[in-house]
Amino acid sequence: MEFLPCLCRDADDRIQEVPYPKGEPDRNTMPADLYCPYYEVEKGLFGPARITDIGISIFNRPSYRRDEAVLEAARDRLIHAVLSKETSEVIAASGGIGELRKQAEADEFYL
Repeated sequence: MEFLPCLCRDADDRIQEVPYPKGEPDRNTMPADLYCPYYEVEKGLFGPARITDIGISIFNRPSYRRDEAVLEAARDRLIHAVLSKETSEVIAASGGIGELRKQAEADEFYL
C-alpha cells in the first residue's frame, strides 16, 4: 500500500501538505480535516500488476464539512503519484488514468 502525504487547510485557508498519520488521529485534537490519498498495486498471477485499491481517506473533525477543493487537490496528487511511480503497463492494466480517477473516491472516517 502506498500512503501519500495528506492535504489540509492551514490557519490562513491555504492547502498544505502534511505527513500521513502513523495511527488513527484524535478527531478532537486534530488541527484540520486530513485528506489522505493512498493506492495499492497487486502483482498479477498470470498478467501484469495492477492497481486494485485507490482512494482518499478523510480523517475529519467534529466540525467537518467536505472541502471539494482539497478533495480535488488530493485526487490530482494521487493521479500524479501513480503516473510518476507506476509503469504504463500497470496503469493500462488498471483501466487507464481516467478509470483510476473515477475510482479514487473519498472514504470519510468518524461520521
